[in-house]
Amino acid sequence: MLSVPRLPTELCERVIDSLHASRERKAVASCSLVCSTWTQRSAFHIFADVHLNNANWRSFLELLASPASSSGIAAASRLFINIPDAEDLYALIMAPSFARLRSIEHLSLHNADLTALPLKMQSTLESALARCMKNTTSVELNAMTFHDLGSCLRLAMSFAKLAQLRLVNVLFLKYLEHNMASAAQLALPTSWVVLEVDGGEAIPAFVHCLAASTAAFNPCLRLRLENVEEGHVGLVQKSLAKLSVRFSG
Repeated sequence: MLSVPRLPTELCERVIDSLHASRERKAVASCSLVCSTWTQRSAFHIFADVHLNNANWRSFLELLASPASSSGIAAASRLFINIPDAEDLYALIMAPSFARLRSIEHLSLHNADLTALPLKMQSTLESALARCMKNTTSVELNAMTFHDLGSCLRLAMSFAKLAQLRLVNVLFLKYLEHNMASAAQLALPTSWVVLEVDGGEAIPAFVHCLAASTAAFNPCLRLRLENVEEGHVGLVQKSLAKLSVRFSG
């Protein structure tokens, strides 16, 4: 029986790492189908996205705490969290093993009402995200509830390297008038490159923040607005007009 030549394990690992670094996920997946030697190593690279919800976040923390698997999971670059219970979300982020997710580039938070947490716990959560998500450049807040525009901004500004922020149907407990009035005292980081706001009162609030604030912001900021409510059209147009004056000046 003829022997089949085998690549050294070290060479297999170098090829897998090179393909992963080049974002050639399909090639890694194909190799894992035909070569059982590659399967164990490539499995961690193929699944770079992590989706957490009510049913799996506790078991995920246990897996993340395991020395045998934490190195592979920690390579994940995109984290999606859909945990509506604010206390459960807090427990997840404050867990010691959560800090091992140092390579997350994109974080997506869904359906949590952060106002259910005391202010001190909200502040602690923001600090924990700042420590853990040091490499996060893109954040999506989807159907999240905040006290007001300021608290939403504070959470977003927890991410030191954030360049792209997307807000989808974000809710504020404070009235729109309050958020509009306080917008002039708020400022968006100059490091932000993309701001996308889809639906809700966050659209007029954030546009007014850009137009009314005297603080500098990135003149190359790409602003994208989607699903502007009929009742907000006038406010948005007025703020955009002021914003155009700032640019022309």
